[in-house]
Amino acid sequence: MEASEAALDLAFVVDRAISIIDNIDSTLSARRPPGLKAPQGTKCSYAWPPSRFSPLDIAIIAETATRKALYGVNNNHPLNEKDAPLYPNDQDQPLVARKFLCWLSLVETKPLSKTSLFLAPVAFLAHQEREDWYRITGHKSRFYATVSEFIDYARAEFEKVGANSKHHVMGLLTPWFFEKNEIVADAEKRGRAIPISWERGCFRAGMMLRINKIREPNADPSYQVVLFKPSSPIYAGAVDQRPGRREKQDEWIDKLWQELHAGFAPQERWIGGAIHIHLYPVSRNVPPDSVEVTCELIEATMRDGSTFPTTSAEFLRRGYTRMGQYQERKPGH
Repeated sequence: MEASEAALDLAFVVDRAISIIDNIDSTLSARRPPGLKAPQGTKCSYAWPPSRFSPLDIAIIAETATRKALYGVNNNHPLNEKDAPLYPNDQDQPLVARKFLCWLSLVETKPLSKTSLFLAPVAFLAHQEREDWYRITGHKSRFYATVSEFIDYARAEFEKVGANSKHHVMGLLTPWFFEKNEIVADAEKRGRAIPISWERGCFRAGMMLRINKIREPNADPSYQVVLFKPSSPIYAGAVDQRPGRREKQDEWIDKLWQELHAGFAPQERWIGGAIHIHLYPVSRNVPPDSVEVTCELIEATMRDGSTFPTTSAEFLRRGYTRMGQYQERKPGH
């Protein structure tokens, strides 16, 4: 038997095993959420994670690998610089992005912080889409969040009052604009397991979504939504230019606006943007991709909120475009 045929047979066996596991998983009761017990050999004399984090934040931080890497980390006890996570890239698995977001929030969220960072990368518009990708991703889709989950999180954060009140909520978006059959075909062509083809070839598109709560004196709050979307030619590796990919991205963003309109009816929307000076850690011998660039912006904003634009002039100077008032499309249009 030739090597390529043997590889295909092995890939088939692996995919079959995954399918069997999926079928078994579907018959079992939901797994219990991971606990917050200190990893073996780790000592911590203070409560962790800090009580200022929401139950959803804690559930994400408590994931086994994340907890093991970050146990005890907070704004008074940061990691050594050499141990701090690099920016995730467009081929990294979701737990890599989760680890980065959790680390950044743990070290930069102070007791009176007015900004909340959503700790799971958002890749899907709805839960059904996440389920559809479950097998293709080798079960990794469950570590991504949906747009609706981010919106629910943001609404809950904005409802906090007093010292706990929040003015800004940010999230990392990492959707991809590939079809499932493309990944399956690539796996068959290369003779490897389907999840490997997803991880290495289904590049994630990095964007940052920020919702700002604006309250005028004696008025109900209104909202400003900013979508940081790095693109060519500013960032050479930020956008996949293959046929059909841009159209899928535009459709995804349009549906994102629909969800945001339903959740917040924002009075002001901005899209685009650029970073003036790159200080990203070099993890690969390639230009920064859109996920890395976006994480750089999120980190800079968490460290110093004053670096983010607040006026129309600042947004325009930073490469953003102001969008008109959202008009909901009628069926058939």
